[in-house]
Amino acid sequence: MNYGLPYKGSKSRIAKWVVEALPSADVWIEPFAGGCAVTHAAILSGKYKRFVINDMTDSVKFFVDAVNGKFKDENRWISREEFFRLKKDDTYVRLCFSFGNNQRTYCYNEQVEPYKKAFHYAICFGDFSLFEDMGISIPEDVFKRCSSAKDRRCAIKDILVKLNYPDNLQRLQSMERLERLWSLQSLKGMGDIEVFQGDYRELEIPKEEKYVIYCDPPYINTEGYFTNFNHEEFYDWVKQQKNCYISEYWMPEDFERVDYIYIKLYHFVERTKAITSKKVFGFVKIIYFSWYGKIFNRRRKRERITYLDERQFPEAERETVYP
Repeated sequence: MNYGLPYKGSKSRIAKWVVEALPSADVWIEPFAGGCAVTHAAILSGKYKRFVINDMTDSVKFFVDAVNGKFKDENRWISREEFFRLKKDDTYVRLCFSFGNNQRTYCYNEQVEPYKKAFHYAICFGDFSLFEDMGISIPEDVFKRCSSAKDRRCAIKDILVKLNYPDNLQRLQSMERLERLWSLQSLKGMGDIEVFQGDYRELEIPKEEKYVIYCDPPYINTEGYFTNFNHEEFYDWVKQQKNCYISEYWMPEDFERVDYIYIKLYHFVERTKAITSKKVFGFVKIIYFSWYGKIFNRRRKRERITYLDERQFPEAERETVYP
């Protein structure tokens, strides 16, 4: 299942696991909500009654708009020219038609764009003329047993597979993202959602209620999300909170691991809990390693170990390195 908006750096893959790791409370607070994947999972969990979500961008407002059905009739095709003209003021354009959800560049190159447009027109408008212009024959009854846009997308994909078209022409990423927006309407009425857009330090924490804070801040030593994010100030802010859980690659020595989960081939995820100044804090730690030889950081001794293949890191060694 996909959670939240189509968003760069989304926690969709681990959203359910994160929520399962955290305690129940009256209020869910997320100061760095981003694409709201974890908030989505928190709403479905039934563990929280009220949700306070914040981000520096307008993504949280867009999430709530999608929940309230603002995009239920949205099905526009956005061309390359329209993307660069509209992206500044149209969040739908930025999220659904940007490359890798980076919100800056167009998702399709000039060679495949005509095929993607034909794909989109067939699914959304039942118009096969663009496919016909390219010499691709689509049976008239292709959607006979289809009840949703996803069914129609998969039906077209099956035909393209049978015709031996390349893999990059068999998917319609912009439509997959639009389907995610449509699916968010199912959350309507499942919780009271309060939206804020601004600095996390300005977010008011409801001290009178039992709450959980989940933070997914810009990761240290990474680029592309925020500029000049002060992690030391963030750590100081965390130490003033209670029941605060944080996603990171690593944390200072006074944060200790709570638990971990191994995600397929590429991710090693830890839940961490720390006791600092007699207050309890926690975080979800994500350590990457891959078969491309990226640096793998060993938390306690901070030794650097390079793994070229997931198979070089067997289960027994994982338990030894991370007891």
